[in-house]
Amino acid sequence: MWHFRLLFWNGIIEIFILFSLRIMLNATLWSQEPMARPNVISYTSSELHYIRRHCKDTSVNPIVFDLLKDLGIHKPSRGHRGKPSSTKRSVNWKANWDYNNTVNLEILRSLPKEHVYDNNSDCKIGLINTRSIRNEIEQFLHHTIDESIDICIVTETWLKLTDTFEVANLQLTGYKFVSTPRQNRTGGGIGILHRDNITVTVVDSGAFPSFEFARYDITFEHLSLTVCAIYRPPYSRINPITASVFFEEFDNFMSDIILTCRDCIFLGDFNVQVNKLDHPDTVAFYDLLNAYGMHQLVPFATHTLGNTLDLIISRNDSGVVLQDVAEGLFLSDHRFVTATISTSRPPLIRKQINFRRIKAIDHTSLRSDVIGLSDTITSSDNFDGMVTTYIKEWRTLLDKHAPVRSKLITIRPHIPWFDTEAQKLKTLKRNAE
Repeated sequence: MWHFRLLFWNGIIEIFILFSLRIMLNATLWSQEPMARPNVISYTSSELHYIRRHCKDTSVNPIVFDLLKDLGIHKPSRGHRGKPSSTKRSVNWKANWDYNNTVNLEILRSLPKEHVYDNNSDCKIGLINTRSIRNEIEQFLHHTIDESIDICIVTETWLKLTDTFEVANLQLTGYKFVSTPRQNRTGGGIGILHRDNITVTVVDSGAFPSFEFARYDITFEHLSLTVCAIYRPPYSRINPITASVFFEEFDNFMSDIILTCRDCIFLGDFNVQVNKLDHPDTVAFYDLLNAYGMHQLVPFATHTLGNTLDLIISRNDSGVVLQDVAEGLFLSDHRFVTATISTSRPPLIRKQINFRRIKAIDHTSLRSDVIGLSDTITSSDNFDGMVTTYIKEWRTLLDKHAPVRSKLITIRPHIPWFDTEAQKLKTLKRNAE
């Protein structure tokens, strides 16, 4: 009786092995890349539309021309002054096309390359009032990377201690986000997004009756800087605190930091309309800055109503020079403000990874090794032993045909799924809501 049971289980195992091998070989064959072809690059449909708008007349094969015309990528020139459309093709024919769903570099020029991180350029710091960053995470990260911002202060995040999902979404590859939510009530909140090759320590955070603050120590290589983020809510029925109270509390806060830190900057949404130079609040604010040897750097409007509310303030005698203050995208009713720090960026972090070249496996050699694998597996006298042998032998084959390799890679931030087209679609969606 036991002979029949053994034959039965041997048959089941052989069928399972052959079925597994078929699935693995099919998956390998489907995933195999086409043979490398010199001077050939693949393009997406959106990239071809871009090339059509920017390339001059070039030479293509007639078959390719007809295909581009059918897809709507190439159109004949329109007629003018009542004349019919021109039948003359705007391309010359030349048999230099590679018929493998790719584009010859002699025909289409290369697209602009992605921005390359340059650690010889100055470090860039940014500031933005998002008025709820949870609704703007994708666009915020996209703009930060696109503008190569290394450190970004965010005010009015509207994040809570329980918003771990939103904070996790802000932890982009190559960046870290630290949130300092408002305590005991909704709204407000301060955060800082920074590259992971920059060390940021939260020294202190909290709130006075008139404003919230977060103090950070920022260090990398030869830079040591104290950054104080400020958010002052505007005067309202819910927040009936006058500007004079804010100036007094900010005076006390600033004096303690200036006495201990030479290289320090204050930035955030102060809700003081410094563009109105004759306003009593502006005069009192500038008098306070002058008393401590500080100066305000933002010369343009940062709010949609034309007021300058988001400020960057530094010491006159600081060893860290802020320059090239520039305006940016309106992410909410406030716009991005950026400035460069007179120090070069730190190099990007590199790490070692392990990988296997599965696509480079010789299928003929693998097939011959797999044929003799069945006898080895069925040599065990019990089912558990067969499974163990099966796993062991397949691992041996994998190490033989695709051994583990290692290499150093550079960690670069990237959001491939949020491009300009996605940004336009998001805007249309928000307008329709």
